[in-house]
Amino acid sequence: MKIDWTMAYTTLQVSGHRAEIIVARDELRRAELDVRLAPVSAAAQRRLEEAREKVAQLASRMDHPTPSARC
Repeated sequence: MKIDWTMAYTTLQVSGHRAEIIVARDELRRAELDVRLAPVSAAAQRRLEEAREKVAQLASRMDHPTPSARC
């Protein structure tokens, strides 16, 4: 049985990106909850904005994979 290592690496790379997005979305949900519980907290607002940016960046990376991920 011949293993296509490029495809295997690409699959792992895409799976890794998906895992990053899942974690980032979880962080975003927690940040949104923090803001709802304490809307006057500047730190909670900052965490929410950072979490939103991270999710957007990771989602963008999934929409436009790196050249090595396109097989």
